[in-house]
Amino acid sequence: MTVKLPKTGTVILTSDVVYLKENLDKNLIPPIPGTFNPSDAYRSYQRVRLVRDANNAQIFYGHDPEVFKATKHAPEFYD
Repeated sequence: MTVKLPKTGTVILTSDVVYLKENLDKNLIPPIPGTFNPSDAYRSYQRVRLVRDANNAQIFYGHDPEVFKATKHAPEFYD
């Protein structure tokens, strides 16, 4: 999902498309049930990269504890 916020700019919420930042950075498919078609996963990674680059977007990875630690939490927010 891509969201355009007035002050923050474009944000990509990857949910289950990209589990960890490392997956996208190193083009790694996570060893989890549900990754049935690696070629589809690689195409999804490429799409995320294209949207990121075209919009100078920030990416919020759905399952990355390191990224979670570095993001704002309530009552802070992105606007």
